[in-house]
Amino acid sequence: MPNRKILVGTSKITINDTKPIPPLLEATGSKDTSFNPTLFNTKNNAVIHDVALHPNGKVLIAGFHVVNTLSDRILKGFVIRLNSDGSVDQGFQAAELVDKRIYRLKMLSNGQMLTASTIYNGSTTQSNISRLNSDGTVDNSFNSAIVANGIINDFSVLPNNKIVVGGAFSTYGNKLRGNLALLNAD
Repeated sequence: MPNRKILVGTSKITINDTKPIPPLLEATGSKDTSFNPTLFNTKNNAVIHDVALHPNGKVLIAGFHVVNTLSDRILKGFVIRLNSDGSVDQGFQAAELVDKRIYRLKMLSNGQMLTASTIYNGSTTQSNISRLNSDGTVDNSFNSAIVANGIINDFSVLPNNKIVVGGAFSTYGNKLRGNLALLNAD
């Protein structure tokens, strides 16, 4: 982060774990006590896979959490924007996607975001890249092709705005690919 602080992607995996996540560390490694996220202080499991700094100085976190109901456990992927004190930014439409795990999050120069997510459905795995608008809503104009029976490990945006995708997959959007794909900006 510009102030030399470190936001840590972390997890909370036991029902008795009430530590606030994600923690923000000073450059010295000590905890920043002014940053007090309350989003995952409940007894739900949560994993933060990626963090990004929004151009307005706020922090974006991506991952998944498990909601325990009386009869079931529901997995939800999320992208959430936090204020400088760790509270949830209510002006951002937090994306929650049932049965998806969001593994990567990248900011675009125009304020939009790209995410890489995976759905595990029994013996089938599907991944895709999605684009969110600066307010957190899904950009439906983005052509989000599916990686069937494979996963996206990471992606990068090139200077020409094309997207390089890497992972363990043989097809991307029904086209043969050998673990790498180059996507147009749209």
